[in-house]
Amino acid sequence: MPCRPPSSRPGGVQQTRRDLANAGAPTDDTDWQDVRDDAQEFVDEHPWGGGAVEALKRDIQKLDSFCAS
Repeated sequence: MPCRPPSSRPGGVQQTRRDLANAGAPTDDTDWQDVRDDAQEFVDEHPWGGGAVEALKRDIQKLDSFCAS
């Protein structure tokens, strides 16, 4: 199922892809579930946190809110 976040809200797949690229972990995935999984993998691999991890945690929450059934 495609993710269609409301256009009035920031975030979504494109934001998560940008945040992954900014964190040094670009993804070629475009499906929301795959992008979310890539973000979760990055977060899991960086338990010490940091700005990139916090941004990706927010992205994951937004994707879950916008896209998950």
